[in-house]
Amino acid sequence: MARQNYFDKGDHFSEFHRKFDGLAYVDCDAIEICQQCSQPLCVMETCFDKGQTFKTTTVTEKIATALNVPGYLVFYRLGKDEQIDRFRVTKLVPEKSREYFLKPMDFVKILQRLQQQHVCGVPF
Repeated sequence: MARQNYFDKGDHFSEFHRKFDGLAYVDCDAIEICQQCSQPLCVMETCFDKGQTFKTTTVTEKIATALNVPGYLVFYRLGKDEQIDRFRVTKLVPEKSREYFLKPMDFVKILQRLQQQHVCGVPF
């Protein structure tokens, strides 16, 4: 976590945590989980798409690897109606992919596939 917040004031915990040397944390943007057993299915670093070409994903990759689930970098763009109209997605873990441009429902299909492929330990 950066010592200085360059864009805006963070939440209360973030501002508290920044006061102390020797501490470091990142917020966890998104973890897709099984609806039944809450098992993590993937870890996502999300970012509002302003046309940037890079975002640090080191911790996201480490968490995904430790959980043995896919890790993704997900940029999202808003349309004129203030709804997400496009995603730019890069798979980070287990193997890095090229960046894909996806319509919202195509991104949903990726998440649905993770749900469907999961072998849940909770009986229905």
